[in-house]
Amino acid sequence: GLLHYAFQVWSSQRLSSVEFGELNSWMAYFSVALSISAFAQYFSNFYVASQTRLIFLAGLGVAIGTIGSLLPIVIGGHIGMVAIAIVGVSLASCFNWFLGQAQVRLMFYLMGTALIAAALCKFLFALVRFPVESLTKSLAWAVSVGYGPSLAMLCLAILWMVKSSPPNNKISLGHGLLATGILALA
Repeated sequence: GLLHYAFQVWSSQRLSSVEFGELNSWMAYFSVALSISAFAQYFSNFYVASQTRLIFLAGLGVAIGTIGSLLPIVIGGHIGMVAIAIVGVSLASCFNWFLGQAQVRLMFYLMGTALIAAALCKFLFALVRFPVESLTKSLAWAVSVGYGPSLAMLCLAILWMVKSSPPNNKISLGHGLLATGILALA
């Protein structure tokens, strides 16, 4: 959406034409690889985790998202662009699996907020210069690990919502339209 476009414009102003071309080429391949994460979300709609299992997995998701967010600092300069993409697809797959769990429970506000958070994290991480050899690689990390904090936030919200209230499948028309608008913006 809009934040992805802002990321592209911001990147184009900071990279040379060749570097921007390399980043866009990498992002095109990364986008194709992200279809795996879409599969995780759709599968999650058919495999609805029990409340007990979801609580356990959401706790694990918080840990995965947190650790994933730190990878550019810990191993950033030691791995190549393909490995960065694998990290991103892994984080996105976990993120989308939990997004599917939220979807099947009709947590549409949470879905929209999580999607906006993922885009915002990507853009904010772009402002950080990770300790790697090039700005192109730093921006690839930003795209990949933007899913980390979003995954942790999504899992924390699921934990809070599942533990604090029973499922509520009734949504008013106004709330439904608002949730639809948030999802459309994401």
